[in-house]
Amino acid sequence: MLGLFDKVKKAAFETGKAMKKDPLLQKVADNLKETVQSFAEGYRERQDQPKHCQKCEKPVSSKDNFCPHCGTKLE
Repeated sequence: MLGLFDKVKKAAFETGKAMKKDPLLQKVADNLKETVQSFAEGYRERQDQPKHCQKCEKPVSSKDNFCPHCGTKLE
């Protein structure tokens, strides 16, 4: 049984073969690729931003469960 990753990989391969025959499909695939790359870049930037306590607004580590400054439980 194929896992999700394998199914996506197989679908991408099949689409790639069909895409070579259809310029419109090639354009759609290029747009999708750009969208995914843009999303990934934005996600990475968001992950790199420091996390702040909701109560005291001081910076906290993403590994903290409680604020080391005021003790508030972090979400």
